[in-house]
Amino acid sequence: YTMHDCVYSTSDYSDMVYLNSYSFNQVVDLQFNSSVGKFVGYTEQGVKFAENFNKDPAILQQLKARPDTFCRHNAQIWDSAVRDKSGECYRTLLSAVLFSNDLLSCEFTCAEETH
Repeated sequence: YTMHDCVYSTSDYSDMVYLNSYSFNQVVDLQFNSSVGKFVGYTEQGVKFAENFNKDPAILQQLKARPDTFCRHNAQIWDSAVRDKSGECYRTLLSAVLFSNDLLSCEFTCAEETH
């Protein structure tokens, strides 16, 4: 299964990071991190996939842009929906888990912002 995460902790989304993780049997084999800018393999098979994916500059360019093209836009929409129901909240994580391209769940973790 594949998990797409948009991780951030500031209300202006300036620290937004996009993660794309590939797992099998609850073990992460491979992950793209927009801060790192490439795929990293965590298993023997994942290392092989990472080497192949990292050779394709078009894929890397597209995924590096995800904090802007996917995360910020959706975070603004989803955050406003959460705020409308629960007051101002501190955005920490929003994730969508995809199995066979079917959206199964979206999760929001919100805590009171501390100053």
